[in-house]
Amino acid sequence: MSRAIVVLTVLALAVPPIFLILAAAGREVLAVPAFFVIAIYMWVWLRFRPSAFVVHHDALEIVWPLKRRRILRGDIASARLIDRRQLRDEIGLGLRVGAGGLWGGFGWLWTTRRGIVQMYISRTDGFVWIERKSAGPWLITPERPEEFLRTISVIVCAFVAILATSAFAQSPPPAADDPIGTLVSRLDLERYKATVKGLTQFGDRRQGTGRNRAAVDWIEAQLKSHGCTNTERLEYTYQPPPPPVPPAASTANPANPPAAAGGGRPRGNRTRTGVNNDPNAQPDARLRALNTEPSTPGPREEVYCTKVGSTRPDEMYIVGAHMDGIGWGEAANDDGSGTALVMELARVFSGPDVQTERSIRFILWNNEESGLNGSTAYVTQRRELRGQEQPVGSGRYPEPKWLGMIQHDMMMFDHGMPRADGTMSPDQRPEADVNIEFQSNSRMAPESQALAWAFERANEKYATDYPAAVGPHMTNTDSNPFMNDVAAISLRENERGTQIGSGWDPQWHKPTDLFATYTDKDFRLGLNAAQTTLGAIAGLTGATLKK
Repeated sequence: MSRAIVVLTVLALAVPPIFLILAAAGREVLAVPAFFVIAIYMWVWLRFRPSAFVVHHDALEIVWPLKRRRILRGDIASARLIDRRQLRDEIGLGLRVGAGGLWGGFGWLWTTRRGIVQMYISRTDGFVWIERKSAGPWLITPERPEEFLRTISVIVCAFVAILATSAFAQSPPPAADDPIGTLVSRLDLERYKATVKGLTQFGDRRQGTGRNRAAVDWIEAQLKSHGCTNTERLEYTYQPPPPPVPPAASTANPANPPAAAGGGRPRGNRTRTGVNNDPNAQPDARLRALNTEPSTPGPREEVYCTKVGSTRPDEMYIVGAHMDGIGWGEAANDDGSGTALVMELARVFSGPDVQTERSIRFILWNNEESGLNGSTAYVTQRRELRGQEQPVGSGRYPEPKWLGMIQHDMMMFDHGMPRADGTMSPDQRPEADVNIEFQSNSRMAPESQALAWAFERANEKYATDYPAAVGPHMTNTDSNPFMNDVAAISLRENERGTQIGSGWDPQWHKPTDLFATYTDKDFRLGLNAAQTTLGAIAGLTGATLKK
C-alpha cells in the first residue's frame, strides 16, 4: 500500500479500539458504534478488498476471501500501466461509489470521460488500466504491476493471434461466398495507378502552399464521389520551429554498432540520403514552376471521412496516409502511393452493399514532412473525445473509441540494397515484401504487435503477389503520435530506419519521385499493401455484404 493509504488505514483501524476503550471507561453508548464499525471493516475485508489478481492462460481471476470473479481473455481488449497524470487525462473528474480509505479504494468510480470504471486500488501509483470489450474498464493495483502487465499482455497477444489465425489462416483463394475476398477483388491496379496519377497533378504538394490546398480539395471531392460523403476537416495552425542547433561532435563509442532511427542496426551497403531543396535539380520546367511557391506558416487543414459501424459505431479503426510531400518532384511514392491506397479503401468500403459492425476512419494527414504535425494535431484535439456520444442518446460518436491506427507511407519501391557503387537495380526484386512495423518501445507494444501479425495473416490470405514481414522498428511516420494510446502499425515498402534510412529508395525526397519513374511491378507492391489492409480491416470490423 502507498504511504497515504497506510496512514488512512491506521487511523481507520484505530477508531474501534478507541471506542471500546472509552466504552469500558464508562461511556457504554460507544460500544454499539464500535461493533458496527468492526462489522463494516470485516465486510470490506471479506467482500470488497481483493486478496489477489491471478493471471491464468484463459482468464484474469480476481480473488476475494468470500468470492472469485473471472474475466475471460477474449473479453480483455488491452492492459497498460498508467500514472496519476495519465489517469486524470483518461477519466476526467471522478466520484467513488463503494468502500474507500481502509486498505484502499474498492467499488465503482463514476467518471466524466469514461463512465463507470470498476476500481480496486491499494496504492496511488502503479495503476493498471484494463480495457474490456463487453463492459467498462477496470482500474487495479496488483502487487507487482510491471510483472503483472507482462504476464497479462502475453495472454492478450496470444488471444489476438488465435483470432488472426482463425480469420486469416493460409488457404486457397477466397471462395465466392467470402465477403472479404469479394471486397478485396474490388481493388484494381489501374484504378490505383490512376489515383496516384491524379495526386501528381499537384506536384510535390508541399504543406503551406496553394498546390497543397488544391490537393486537399481534390482528395475531398474524390472521397465524396466514392460515396464516403461525410467528409470533415481538422483545422490547426503550423508555425515552423526555430532552426535546429548543430549537433555536437559525436562521443559515441566506435566499438558499439550504429543504430538506425526507431531502433535496429543498419547493415550492408549504404548511400547518402537527404531532402532536395534545389529547384534546378528538377529538369522538367513545368514541374519546377508548379513547385516554386514556398511554404508559409499559418492555418492548415486535413480531410477525413468515416464508414460508420452498424452495431458498434462507438469503436473505430483509423486508416491513414500523408498527402503532403517535398523534394521538387511529384511525391508519387512519398506519399502518393499511401494516399491513393487509403482513398481506394474508402471507395471499396463505401460501396452501397457494404456494411461493417465497427467504424473505419479514412484520413489523409497533412504536414507529415514537417514533423508529423497533422497527425499530432489530430491526437491533441481528438484524444479526449474518444467514445463520447454527442448528443447523449443520439447514437452518434464524433470520435469513436480508437481500436487501432494503421499508417501507409511509401508503398511501391523495393528494389533491394544499393550496390557497392551506389547504383540500384532497375527492377522490383522478386523477394519484395510489404513491411508491417510496430514500435517495440511504445506503451502499447503488445497490442501493436498483435495487430501487426493480424495484418500478416490477412496478407497470406488475400495479397496476390507479395508477402508481408513484421518488424519492431516503426518510426518517423504518422502512426507514432498514436502509439502510446492505441495499437499502432505502419505499412511501407522497406523498413524505415535500417533500409530507407540507408538509401534503399533513391527517389525518397528527390526530384525523381515521379509517376513515370515506377513500373507496374512497383505499383503492384502498393496494390498488395492495399489488399493486405483491406483484408485485415474487413475482418477486424466485421464487414459483410448486404444481400
